[in-house]
Parts: sequence; C-alpha cells; structure tokens
Amino acid sequence: MVAQAVTGHVTKLAPIGMFVRIAVCVAGLAPLTELSNPPVEHPEKAIHEEQQISVSILAVAIERHRISLSAKPVP
Repeated sequence: MVAQAVTGHVTKLAPIGMFVRIAVCVAGLAPLTELSNPPVEHPEKAIHEEQQISVSILAVAIERHRISLSAKPVP
C-alpha cells in the first residue's frame, strides 16, 4: 500500500498542509513539504478544497490511525 498512487478529494486546507479523502471514511494528510516542487508557504496557492487530486501514500501508521500522503509529481 505504501508508495501506491491513489485519487482523492481535498477535504480541508490547514496551515500544516491538506487533508485528502482517499476512500469512504479514510483520509490522510499531505504536509506543506509534500504539496509541490518548489514548496509553497500556504496550501491555498497549490490546491483548492473539494478538488480531485492524485496523491502517493508515503506511510501508514495503523496504531495512530494516520496516513501520510504526498501530492508531489512522481519523477
């Protein structure tokens, strides 16, 4: 599952990054550093809420109920 590319919808923009729903009741966080190259200071400059986006799964922490995502293009 890690490094897998999935399509999701941006549900919330926050100062730390964006939250993306990748399945029913499943969302992850793409931190600011993983939004684009070059990095942006505010997520609103790179993406909009409810926008459909392709993301890569970086890590899954089952015990913490967290999924880390990246929206950077895959080289």
